Amino acid sequence: MEHSSPQYSCPECHSGHMKTVGTFLFVERAGMPLCIPDFPAWVCDLCGLREYDRLALSELEVMLDSNRRSMGKKPGHRVVGDHDLGGRDAESGHRPKS
Repeated sequence: MEHSSPQYSCPECHSGHMKTVGTFLFVERAGMPLCIPDFPAWVCDLCGLREYDRLALSELEVMLDSNRRSMGKKPGHRVVGDHDLGGRDAESGHRPKS
């Protein structure tokens, strides 16, 4: 029996289905790019809309902030959305609301 991941309709195109995948997440820390592979996200199989897992984003922030505190550096990070790289990112808030 094949196990399939849970899916739901895409909030952007309303035709595709959102499926769980591991994808790249790009973060900028103190002016330096950081690429995190295999980051949990939901991606539309039709239009490519990407929604990063909120719990994973929170855990990443905790890890990056604890590393920053241990190094004694000032905060200087932001999540670079797919729109900055030519794609779309649902967490960025830069897409029209339906």
